[in-house]
Amino acid sequence: MTSSSALVFICAATSCLWNSVAVSADVEIVDLSHAYANEGMTFYPHPNIAHFNITKSYKKTSNIGVYWDMNNFCLGEHVGTHIDAPLHSIPGGRGVHELRLDELIGDAVIIDISAKTAMDVDYECTIADIRSWEEKHGVIPPKSIFFLRTDWSKYWGNDVKYLGTDTGKHENLHLPGLHPDAAKFLINDRQIKLYGADAISIDVGPSKHKEVHVTLLGADIGALENLANLDKLPATGSKVFAIPMKIKDGSGAPTRVFAMIGAGNTCYLSFSLVCITLLNAVMTFVWNST
Repeated sequence: MTSSSALVFICAATSCLWNSVAVSADVEIVDLSHAYANEGMTFYPHPNIAHFNITKSYKKTSNIGVYWDMNNFCLGEHVGTHIDAPLHSIPGGRGVHELRLDELIGDAVIIDISAKTAMDVDYECTIADIRSWEEKHGVIPPKSIFFLRTDWSKYWGNDVKYLGTDTGKHENLHLPGLHPDAAKFLINDRQIKLYGADAISIDVGPSKHKEVHVTLLGADIGALENLANLDKLPATGSKVFAIPMKIKDGSGAPTRVFAMIGAGNTCYLSFSLVCITLLNAVMTFVWNST
């Protein structure tokens, strides 16, 4: 390779890199997690679930002018935006630390049943609802991340509205969810890899046997609860990242969930790396040739 041709290649690679970065500017990132705080959270009404609590453990400027600020916090696995691992409902199921990252990252489909949940607090998403969605948006691809939008997240922090009860008893919950037959359909006919909902449970409030938990987790599929901002996602076209705290043998874990929306969300990072690698190789060649 001559110096002139190398220069042309460098210019081309630089242009590719610039264009890949420009694509990233078109990508919107949406936070799908609620914040953890001592106030304003809603907790599942179960006596064995520890609520979130954060306390200041150290706050000081040293005698040489270095500032330190540290906290300690305590919480249950199934508090705030979190993931249920199969172990949560299945004896011997996989714990959180055994969930692979490729199971937690992928293309998402969002089915909006909020109009129906506004009319019926205990509404269950049915197979008919899913097929109706598919008539507009196409069949759900295998290995999709499936999110059920109920708009229940707007009640987050309002215990009575979010839980559907003021009794403080989980037996009296009222909230929308997924019908067990729809859960089986998503597993067997659509092969989803991860499920999520913007309510405190993936089961409908009055469920006694938690059939959706047993069905999804029994199929070795993780489930996200207490999601936020699903109303900001399109029905298709977003890539979701659900990154839980890696707790060994955890039945669940706090999870930071976010979505990338935009035409370049699946390729611009890898494309940038390719361009950088090519540019580095050519520049190294030119340097060694001079």
